[in-house]
Amino acid sequence: VAATLAGAALVLGGVQAAIPEFSSVARDAFGLGTEALVGLVLLVQFVALPGAVLVGWISARAGRRPARRPCLAGWVAVLVLAWFVRTPVQLNALAVLLALVLGGVQSVIRATVADAAPPGRSAATFGVLQVATKLAGAAAFLVLGGVNACVGDPRLALATLLVPLVGGWWVLRGPAA
Repeated sequence: VAATLAGAALVLGGVQAAIPEFSSVARDAFGLGTEALVGLVLLVQFVALPGAVLVGWISARAGRRPARRPCLAGWVAVLVLAWFVRTPVQLNALAVLLALVLGGVQSVIRATVADAAPPGRSAATFGVLQVATKLAGAAAFLVLGGVNACVGDPRLALATLLVPLVGGWWVLRGPAA
């Protein structure tokens, strides 16, 4: 259970930190105003629901681990591709990819934690997950802010989130997860 919680917290904390950083990339790198940012957020929200449903469908048919892999690989792709985005069209395409894996990774990770929770201890397990996720997210935000302050590039700061994401994925690859 501890390894599953640790891996889940790293992934979810990284995801939690990534969302506002994408707004920084859109605002700083592309000069998007409030209206355009709201449109981008709505695009992500509109696409995230079908993405989560698709991941749920895959999870129900193939299992949580096979459903988790493409979600985590999709997040790695999003964080890597963010470095190469140079046009608003590419930014919108990246937002669609992000949306496809956003809800799915959160739901499949939480379902993995639910499976790992000891009988009768699911509330405590999810309480620990919430606290650990917030701590991992806070650490990720500190690193993001430090990198952004030092180099002034939100894309590079976003790439630092590969560390908790890949680290959490590595921890979750174990036999219990």
